[in-house]
Parts: sequence; C-alpha cells; structure tokens
Amino acid sequence: GLKNRLLIASALAEKRISWSTILRRLSNDIPAAVWLRSLATSDDQTLGLKKLRFSGSAASNSALADFIFTLENSGYFRDVALSYSQKRDFNSQTVYDFEISAALQKTGDIMYEW
Repeated sequence: GLKNRLLIASALAEKRISWSTILRRLSNDIPAAVWLRSLATSDDQTLGLKKLRFSGSAASNSALADFIFTLENSGYFRDVALSYSQKRDFNSQTVYDFEISAALQKTGDIMYEW
C-alpha cells in the first residue's frame, strides 16, 4: 500500500556512500610498504554504522603504524583498531600480517544523494 511506497521512497532518498572516493583516497595514502589483501564491510544496525575490516601485510611494524595513523587522520574513519598483527617469513623477508577494524565516518566528502 501507500505506507510501503513511502518507506521505499524514503530509503531511496537516503544518502549513499561514495566508495570510489574512499578507495581513491586509500590508494593515494597507503604507505608503500603496506599491501591490502581484502577490505570487508558490514552494517552495525544497533549503532547505525558501516564497519570495515582491512586485512593485509606490511614490511615492518613502523609501516603498519603509519597505515593506522593514515586511517585515523583521513577524516573518513573512526574507532580504528589493530585486531592483530603476526610476524612471518616470506621469501626470506619478514612481513607482518594484520587485520584492522574501523567504522566509516560519514562526512560530506563521501556521502551523496541517490
């Protein structure tokens, strides 16, 4: 009925996330010694947040720390936390596998009208 149509119209009018803006910024700002393997998102319905999980490897702990600093200061993410970091050998080099969690900071830069 009319109520369902109004709900659908309201949902379509909500602001959307510009993932291309976020990914472009990440691509430009990620330290050279950090490689991402995956980026996963999920919705936290309770808090109304979009959560993110970054998984990857870094050539050093300092490169990993630089990446965390970059995320925290990008203006796009909040509640940035290192979930784990594990040292391993890869082709006679030491690398640090990691997972970082964060929440999307919904700012005007990354939101647009549908």
